[in-house]
Formats: sequence, C-alpha cells, structure tokens
Amino acid sequence: DDSIFELLYLLSIFCSFSGNESLTTLIAQKAVNYTMVHGVSKFFPRTLLFWIPTLLKQGSFNIARKYGDLASNISERFRGQHVYVEDQVCLQIFIFPLFRPLREGLDPLYEHQKELMKYCDKVVMKYGDNETGVAAAMTYSIYYIASGLPLNSLLNKRLCLFEEKCKKFPSHSITFHCYRQFLLNLQGKSRHKTVLEGEAFDEEKMLNSLEGNAKKMALRDTSVCRLQLAFIFWDKACIEKLLDILAVYPQNDIIFARLFLRLGFVGLAALALGKEMKNKTYLKLGYASMDYFKKVQKAGSLDARAMYMFLKAVATPGKQAYDKAISECSALKLVHLEAMASERCGIFLEKKGSQELANHYITKAFCLYRDWGAIAKVNQLKEQYGFLQNEQIQPDIDRNSMPKR
Repeated sequence: DDSIFELLYLLSIFCSFSGNESLTTLIAQKAVNYTMVHGVSKFFPRTLLFWIPTLLKQGSFNIARKYGDLASNISERFRGQHVYVEDQVCLQIFIFPLFRPLREGLDPLYEHQKELMKYCDKVVMKYGDNETGVAAAMTYSIYYIASGLPLNSLLNKRLCLFEEKCKKFPSHSITFHCYRQFLLNLQGKSRHKTVLEGEAFDEEKMLNSLEGNAKKMALRDTSVCRLQLAFIFWDKACIEKLLDILAVYPQNDIIFARLFLRLGFVGLAALALGKEMKNKTYLKLGYASMDYFKKVQKAGSLDARAMYMFLKAVATPGKQAYDKAISECSALKLVHLEAMASERCGIFLEKKGSQELANHYITKAFCLYRDWGAIAKVNQLKEQYGFLQNEQIQPDIDRNSMPKR
C-alpha cells in the first residue's frame, strides 16, 4: 500500500530535518520491515535516504553507504518516473560524495534540477517537488565552489538562472545571490574583498529582513562564504569574527558538500590563526574539524582526504606535509585548495628564511589562483611580492565550458 509508505516517507523527512535521530531510525527500520512483508514502494528508497544523514552524524559511514547502495539499486526499478529523479538528487546530496569526487555530481545535478523545475512549472507541486528541485540547484552551486572549478561566466550564468527559477522561494535563493557576490569579490569586480555587499547581494540588508531559524541558517551560509574569502585574503579580523559566529553551529549538516566547506574552512582558518595567536579555543575548533575529515576520508571520500592533508599541513607545518597536501589537491584538480596550500607553504618557508624556495611556492600559488579565476587574489599577491610583477596575467581569460574530467 503506497499510502503507508508515503506516510513513512513524509515522517522521515520531518524527523530528519528536525534532528530527531531515534525516530528517524525507527521509521527507516519500520519501512524495511514493511517492505519485506508487502513488497517495494516507490517511496521506499527516499525513506532510507533520509535516514543516511542520521547514520553519518553517528559516524556509521559503512552502514550509511550500504543503505545508500540499497536505495540506489531499488530506485532503478522506477527509472523513467518522476520519483526516480528525486531519488537521484537525494543520492547526490546524502551519500554519493562519500565515495565519489564532488565534481562528478555536477552534470547529474544540473540535469535533475532542470527536469524538476520544469515539472514544478507544469503541475501542482506535491511531495516536496519544489524543495527537491531547489535542493538540486543549491547543491550544484556548492559542489561547483567546493570543487575549485573556474570562476567564470558559466558559473555566473547558472547562478543567475537559479535565482530566476527560485523567485517563488526567496529564502532559498539567498544561496545563489551569496555565491554570485562571492564570485564577484574573487574576480575583483567588487570594492570589497571579504564583505558580501555589492551588485549581486547585500548580506546585512538580507539578514535584517529575516528572523528566527531562517536568519540563523542564512547567517551560517553567508559566514562560510565570507570565511573562505577571509582565509584566501588573510583578513585576520574578519576570520576572528566569523569563527566566533560559526563555532556555535553543530558539526553536522544534511548536505554533505555544505558541511565539507564549513568544517574545512573553519578548520583551516582556526588552525592557521590559532597557531599564530596561540589561541587554544581556535586550535581546539581546528582540531575538531580535522578529526571529522580524518573519519570521512577513511570512509572513502577523496575530497575529504585532500582537505584532511591540507589541515594536517597547517596544524603541523613543514615542506613535506605541504607537498603531500598539494599533491592530493592536484590529483583531484582542486585548483583552489592547491593554490591555498602552495601559498601557505611559501609563507612557511619565507618565515624559515628559505626565500628562493618560498618564491617558488608563491609563484605556483599565483599561477593557480590565476587559473581558478581569482583575479583579486592575484592582484593582492602582485602587490605583496615584487618578483611577481613580471609574471604574465590574463584577467580576461574565461572558460565557458566545464573542464574535462
């Protein structure tokens, strides 16, 4: 009886988002038992999938992957149906990043969001169709940033497209406005480096228009964006402010990639600034992030391994540690993290008095930032290091197609 499974599915969504782990687990187990007696329903895979964030939060990565595989296999029975597309979005959000590079989810997510948004325009929305379509677009944006893909017109056009599609859901469209301003800041098309105020987005104005949980979640997301910028441009005052904001949020998130960015940059910023200031609170925060990535990389996440190696290098700096981090980032084409690790290595070597070697790593970082499209950072490096003045820069270069994977 699909009505029973539908009820279990809707309950699983509510319990998962409300953080009721015990009830989410109970519902999933009831769904499994009911399936064994009555057969498979189209709602069964997603009921299992909404259990996965609870399993991940508990550190049960292997169990989460097994149930993810089960949900994926059962979902194939419904290929060609609308429910199949929603299942695939949930798989990309909850479980696939544990054993696949984030960038591999970009094309599927983009196609899924197109299909879901088109469907929502035609019919009366049920069962969270709008939420799933928006979630696909939101996750696509996060994957793109987390994967270090080119900061070019392709990203800008797609963010504008998502903004337009989500006009009916203003609270959800914040992510797209925020990332578009993030893009402009890095491209040097904003008068600010670490403040989200400009052509695409005004953080202060947006936050003043919200209240309650919506404001809390929006502040989390904008603070993560700003923390990335603050770490890249090494704005210490901004980092301190943002670490204090983000320290109160729990170490879990229903969207894996969003947690990857938050804990990754909280860890990097907290460890780097904590060591410089000898601040035990920041160091504790940084090591907590490092422990998370240690567990996730053991579960099979390649992106988490690259971030973990970078965190280790910042925590215990040394040329060999940074070389390992740079190698891991390079292997996954995480150009942005490779650039940051190269720059941190150069700064470390400069402090040790190895100026020639430091210049090598700074030059490498310069080229990688340029390849990424972070022209504002490139200009900052040129101002800081005179020897970079002779390096060629092409600020107008624009890759309008995705890099070959």
